[in-house]
Amino acid sequence: MEVKPNSIIQGDCLDILQDVNAETVDLVYIDPPFSSNKNYTGIWEKTGEELSFEDVWEMGVGGYIDWLKPRVEQLFKVLKETGSFYIHCDWHASHEIKVMIDNLIKKQFKTARFRNEIIWKRSFAHSDTKQGAKHFGRLHDNIFFYTKSDNYVFNTQFTPPSKEYIENFYKQIEPNTGKKYQLISLTGPGGASKGNPYYEFLGVKRYWQFSKENMEKLYKEGRIIQTKPGNVPRFKKYLDETKGTPLQSIWTDILPIQSQSNERMGYPTQKPLKLLERIISVSSNPKDLVLDAFCGCGTTLVASAKLGRKFIGADISRVACKVMDVRLKELTKDKTTPPFRWELILPETMESVKDMDWQSFQDWVCDKLGAYKERKKTGDMGRDGYYSDMSPIQVKQWKKHPVGRPDIQQFHSVIRNSGKKSGTVVGFEFSKEAKQYAFDLEKDEEIKMELLRVSDLLKRKTPKSPYHESYNVDVQKRLVNI
Repeated sequence: MEVKPNSIIQGDCLDILQDVNAETVDLVYIDPPFSSNKNYTGIWEKTGEELSFEDVWEMGVGGYIDWLKPRVEQLFKVLKETGSFYIHCDWHASHEIKVMIDNLIKKQFKTARFRNEIIWKRSFAHSDTKQGAKHFGRLHDNIFFYTKSDNYVFNTQFTPPSKEYIENFYKQIEPNTGKKYQLISLTGPGGASKGNPYYEFLGVKRYWQFSKENMEKLYKEGRIIQTKPGNVPRFKKYLDETKGTPLQSIWTDILPIQSQSNERMGYPTQKPLKLLERIISVSSNPKDLVLDAFCGCGTTLVASAKLGRKFIGADISRVACKVMDVRLKELTKDKTTPPFRWELILPETMESVKDMDWQSFQDWVCDKLGAYKERKKTGDMGRDGYYSDMSPIQVKQWKKHPVGRPDIQQFHSVIRNSGKKSGTVVGFEFSKEAKQYAFDLEKDEEIKMELLRVSDLLKRKTPKSPYHESYNVDVQKRLVNI
């Protein structure tokens, strides 16, 4: 399947990238797991669904790098020669990541170059010393910036001048307008070697930035000042004319997502929209194609759409892909955003279902059944999902052996404890004894236990999700708490 622009695809990006045409992407930004040895969990506040991912590696950092390397390799393959690559990481594995990428491009992508390490201050000052830590506070993330060649897009961005800078440099005020200004040099750096003209102006001989004709014009306009005879004339630069300071490699002006932030989606490692807008503005142009292979809650896609770029987003989590879909639906209501269309692709083959992590598998089952996914991790009483009437659903992801009679007996207790007369078990296969138990249960106790195979579930058309954006979230929360 060829991956087309403006697609959201659920699955492992290593597989998805095989279907992206080589050298078609203008900008890659990825925010992969950081090798933090933690599992992250958040709640999508719109629906109460869990947003989570594992960042634990059996072989430590070495195993993490072995996992990341083929994905980075594929990302460089789909990148245009004029394209740029950004990878977001932190102190856990940043050094190993850079060594891996440097070695990779040296061997396979010899025109690629490392450009910058960007330091983003992602946290306010804090102290871990109360927990016994003996290190400086860890406040920043690292973003490594590479390009595929020396011919790449770079749109210089500016940051507004600080209050201190204005006070120190824009001290003069023009009496008739009240405008603040500073006096800057008019001399031509590099002299004749840079082609700057040499002549006398207001009694001073120098290499100048402008031609003599232009200097005379600026002088008549009052833009050139000579403080006293013999002094080198200087140019009057107004504060309202300055673009600010060209963007440097340390970013302290973009705040992290706060609990009260309007853009907060509940994703545990969500990055602020302004951060992605900056990267996309610098390293791409309108209508360019941006790819994020670890999309999370889709901030890269939202930023791309707002800035008139095309996008491809991938994530292994089914819930994450649904979050992206909903965010883009809401973005289409923003009249300042250029109109766009996109496609949500949730693979539903037996192979893709078997490859799902257990959370995505449970989510897929509940989607297919038009049911709700259980959000509790403990105390769920054996219930992985439930229908609108609260009848329980249990999901078994065993692939090598069938669901047996003991498992069905246990689910019998789940149905009984729920006070319902029906329930559903989903598995890849069921033993004869399990099927017989379910048959006898309906005959003896009038409890209908549906044993549903994944192969049969694949044939069903996915109904409209109960988590659709028009669904009453308060009602959903009330049902969860029953």
